[in-house]
Amino acid sequence: MQTGHVTKLDLRMPPINLNFKDPTAFDFVSLKGTISPSLLDLKYLNYLDLSCSNFEQTPIPNFIGSFTKLEYLNLSYASFSGLVPPHLGNLSNLRYLDLPSQNLDQHILVSDLNWILGLSSLELLNLRMVSLSFALTNWLQAINTLLSSMVFRLSSCRLHDIPTTLPIVNFSSIQIIDLSSNDFNSPLPGWLFNISSLVELELSFNGFSGQIPPYVENLNNMRDLNLDFNDLSGRPPISIGNLPSLEILYLSSNQLNGTIPETIGQLKKLISLDPSFNNWGGVMSRIHFLHLNNTKEFLSKENHWYLMWDMTGFLLSI
Repeated sequence: MQTGHVTKLDLRMPPINLNFKDPTAFDFVSLKGTISPSLLDLKYLNYLDLSCSNFEQTPIPNFIGSFTKLEYLNLSYASFSGLVPPHLGNLSNLRYLDLPSQNLDQHILVSDLNWILGLSSLELLNLRMVSLSFALTNWLQAINTLLSSMVFRLSSCRLHDIPTTLPIVNFSSIQIIDLSSNDFNSPLPGWLFNISSLVELELSFNGFSGQIPPYVENLNNMRDLNLDFNDLSGRPPISIGNLPSLEILYLSSNQLNGTIPETIGQLKKLISLDPSFNNWGGVMSRIHFLHLNNTKEFLSKENHWYLMWDMTGFLLSI
């Protein structure tokens, strides 16, 4: 049997509803054990998917970095542990790298991200629940070199440091940035709101402080903006109504106050708005809902919400 021209190997487990917190859940997966180096016989491989397998807490093999023709690599939810091998930096043709762990207890670690500098073609990087706690000093500098990238997912990566300013933002093609559920506890990074190509920005559960910047209107392609569960304060800027593509706006569980800007009513594509668990006051009127014909979800579910709906179509303070 000739294997020299196999270009795609997809051994992903068929999707089922696994409970990743249940240690017995992976008894049902299709692959177990370790990965044999004989896989290297597939020297023309450009697509490798071993996700949702059970490799029994073994490390990701170094030799994966020898598949220099790889464009797609998915090792997510596969019960790996230990360091992500820097040998992956040899995969200069890689466009898709998906390495999420089941949870942080699986102990998949990155010691530093310098190896990512070799991935000049990378379009998607997903390191969800991969610990970057040892790469705190260079994670953003490394990612900022990925000129082709469109998606960064770095949620729950134990990150603690992010600069509030970034003089040069190189990833001008980026569409999705997910930094949720880290532990920044710092002022909201203003440079994120200057990336006009973004369509999704996930910053929830980070302890960000300060105010939403008035230049939020630079995000004119934004569809999903999630700022839930931070320590943001002040009144949202009126420019937040200048986001013509916005469909989801989550502001809950902050320290925002004052009245919600009337310009919210200009968000014609808005589907879901959650301003709950803040310190709002004042009056809302029909102007706030003027063009919200597509809005299906408006959440206001806590004791600090000092507004009520009047049958005439106005929202009045109480």
